[in-house]
Amino acid sequence: MPNKQTRCPNCQTIYKVSVPQLTVAQGMVCCAKCDFTFNALSNIVKIQNPDLMVLDEPVKKVSNHFFVEPSSEAHQSTQDIFKVLEIFNHKVENSNIDLLTYLNNLNYFSHEPINANPSLNLYSNAHQLNKDRYRPTFKYYLFWGGINFILCLVFLFQYIWHNPYLLKEHPFLNNGFNRLNSSLGIETLEQRYQQISASQIIVDYPNDAMVEFSGVLNNSYDKSLKMPLLQLNLLSDGEIISTAIIPPSQYLITSLQGIERIPSDSPFYFQFTVIKPKKQFDNYQIAAIEP
Repeated sequence: MPNKQTRCPNCQTIYKVSVPQLTVAQGMVCCAKCDFTFNALSNIVKIQNPDLMVLDEPVKKVSNHFFVEPSSEAHQSTQDIFKVLEIFNHKVENSNIDLLTYLNNLNYFSHEPINANPSLNLYSNAHQLNKDRYRPTFKYYLFWGGINFILCLVFLFQYIWHNPYLLKEHPFLNNGFNRLNSSLGIETLEQRYQQISASQIIVDYPNDAMVEFSGVLNNSYDKSLKMPLLQLNLLSDGEIISTAIIPPSQYLITSLQGIERIPSDSPFYFQFTVIKPKKQFDNYQIAAIEP
């Protein structure tokens, strides 16, 4: 069997090795000159001049190092490496091709191309792409603008509802508020107290300077309400000449003092006196208003 020549890649020294030696050592040899371990099969050189070949002594050193007395640790390490590499000799499932052949020919066995360098989807590019894709339209601004406008109206409605004095100070606000409540079917406090009527009114004159009014209050609203204030307007020739606000403590009779709410469909008797000469007015108006 012919010998081969191999070159140390570190010091460029040429050695003569035999095929059996390479077979036993799996192609790995150690340079006797620089003590560099290399694969002899990967560094085979063509024999050009036999006179350039080195003596057998260095080769014997190589042979002694690798082939004559291999250490147990090196042998065990080599065995472990080959056990790991055996996985590449296994057959692929449902195929006669080993794993090494399959991995080296993925482009051949797969119809989908393999991209060695996939393009990166950077955050900045994705963010800009999503920004361009979901750019708000006119309908978007119209929709959210309408929602914000409705929320502002609801907030304004609640503020006016809990601050009714604003309606008395601003007639145009009172008019708009009443129209909105009518369209929504909502009754205001003023509309609820308008359902309390004064009937069976008797006017008495204890003397020329005093006038006494008595009668019955009836709540037509379906729920009880806080005791109202009574507004008395004295008229002369159709014009109001005097207005008085009577609290419940002054118009409730003695047996009803302390009551804070007027129930539904239950008569409440009232009686109060005002200091006013009877000759100064010829008519009157009594109405229940919210407290």
